[in-house]
Amino acid sequence: MSLRVLVSVKRVIDYAVKIRVKNDKSGVVTEGVKHSINPFDEIALEEAIRMKEQKHAAEVIAVSCGPPSSQDVLRHALALGVDKAIHVEVDAKQYEHVEPLHVAKILQHIVKEEDINLVMLGKQAIDDDCNQTGQMLSALLNWSQAIFASKVEINAPDYVTVTREIDGGLETVRCKLPSVITADLRLNTPRYATLPNIMKAKKKPLVKKSVAELGITIKPHKQIIEVSEPPPRKVGQLVGSVQELPLVMKTFGIAFCFFISFILPVWMEEMKLKEARIVASKQILSSYAVEKKELIIIYHLYNIGGQAALNVELRDENFSPNHFQFLKGSNVIRWSSIPVGVNVTHGLFVVPQDYGRMNFTAAEITYHSGEENTKRRKGYTTIKGEEVIYRLKDYDRRFEQHYGDWILFVLMILPSLLVPAMLWLKSRQKYGTAPAQVYKKRKE
Repeated sequence: MSLRVLVSVKRVIDYAVKIRVKNDKSGVVTEGVKHSINPFDEIALEEAIRMKEQKHAAEVIAVSCGPPSSQDVLRHALALGVDKAIHVEVDAKQYEHVEPLHVAKILQHIVKEEDINLVMLGKQAIDDDCNQTGQMLSALLNWSQAIFASKVEINAPDYVTVTREIDGGLETVRCKLPSVITADLRLNTPRYATLPNIMKAKKKPLVKKSVAELGITIKPHKQIIEVSEPPPRKVGQLVGSVQELPLVMKTFGIAFCFFISFILPVWMEEMKLKEARIVASKQILSSYAVEKKELIIIYHLYNIGGQAALNVELRDENFSPNHFQFLKGSNVIRWSSIPVGVNVTHGLFVVPQDYGRMNFTAAEITYHSGEENTKRRKGYTTIKGEEVIYRLKDYDRRFEQHYGDWILFVLMILPSLLVPAMLWLKSRQKYGTAPAQVYKKRKE
């Protein structure tokens, strides 16, 4: 199915800029600071362009509403590869009152005018963090929706399959087209616009529309009462010596808090250590995670308690069979018993099938802390955090030895070295002995 994809893009303050609040606390300072395309919208834009490259989409259209400065993000979209850019003009004074509902209504009109059957946009804008536009647009159009998409697949004529990241892991939903999809950070890594395409985009025309032409009235539904910076951290009180510390604690009435915060947890830990206690780590031994290349994960479990841990189970939901090929090991492993002071290790060898950002979460460990304890204790390994799974092509370009490139380089520069050497040798053979002969004749 050849889709007509609409992508909504917004011009926001660049994520690297330090935000400053206005003196009247009515908002943040936007004048004289760097602006760029909303990162979530750029990810949605990249996904739409990939759909076109894979022949799933016939045309990709970018739309942005705002003052004339919003044309910058549309030029950026044209440079990346969209076919058409629409600018819905809103003057600067009105733009201060534009809300997600207004944007959703504008997009609703554009969808009907351009005969769109798939809308993609970022899950939220980093300036207001509303996370509402996609859901409101879906309701106005009465279309299916999939929010926080980390993977989008079109493998059926009238359906789109979307993978979402949720608190418990990954959720895969199947939506009937037409549909609205909002993009999360892990969906892809946006490309860079090339200089020739940037120059071409500056000359391409923009389709301009006004909110009045679309029949939209910018009327605020809410009022910003105050915008303030986070309060500074309070400075602690310094004491001159250790002997003064109990007096200060007594003065402020925090002796009991000290007991609750320090003494009680230590006592409880000592009580727990009489039973089995598993501490665990999760390590990625591979230097880089690369698409279609082996990735090695090692789990270490150590019983620091006073009894053997029984019926130990380690379960890591991080590696779904849909996204990883299992070479050796399993993401669910069991031990009947881990004695006191014993360290066990398990290795898992997988091959990532996709590239992009990957959030390496902790593995879950459950066990019986003693023979008399029927309730299973739960624990977790250490967390690696967010990492990048490199695309194989990008990894080869960045990290491989490039022997072929070096050989080609040597072959290219070889003529420039040989020709001067040959001329020097020829000149030396012809004129090299002349000065010696002249000197000998003069001496005679």
